[in-house]
Amino acid sequence: MSTAIKHWIRNKNVLRVLRIIGLIIFLAIVFLVGNVAAMLLPRNGWRSLLPSSRQGEIQSQIRDSGNETKGGFVAGIKVPDINGSADEKMKFAQAIHTAAKETNTLEIKSDCTIIPPIIRVKEGSDITIWNRDSREHHMVIFTGESTIASGARQMIKAQFKNGPGIYGVMCDGNATAGFLEVAPGE
Repeated sequence: MSTAIKHWIRNKNVLRVLRIIGLIIFLAIVFLVGNVAAMLLPRNGWRSLLPSSRQGEIQSQIRDSGNETKGGFVAGIKVPDINGSADEKMKFAQAIHTAAKETNTLEIKSDCTIIPPIIRVKEGSDITIWNRDSREHHMVIFTGESTIASGARQMIKAQFKNGPGIYGVMCDGNATAGFLEVAPGE
């Protein structure tokens, strides 16, 4: 066998291995980053973290913080470490619940600014993502991904395999740009 053929076979195998490694890294990043909030909370989300006396509580006034999100900071709420204490996780869940705005529309503005940064929807409902920026953006919510052209609107279903809970919203591969609180449907 000629040296050129041996070299080509070796390079072809190296490329295959590199592609597989790249795919594994990509999937790990999408899974870990896109699901940080979902992994931190039990299957039924923030509701199970609240004391039983508050689980049925309906908040009479939802604070619309009006905060815009840039650089991975979402309405001043820090996501606790996956190994964080139950108290940190409960504070996170309560802060998300308090700051969430009940709406089915997320607007993307310049620099992946999400308005409002935290929304609450019912499980199974439709969510409209409206790109009001002058360029397209790539969005990731849980394991769902889509690219939304400038000025376009796209609908997604609030139906995730982990059910109700808190999910991170990523824009253009950046850190979490917002949160989606999925409440049990009726």
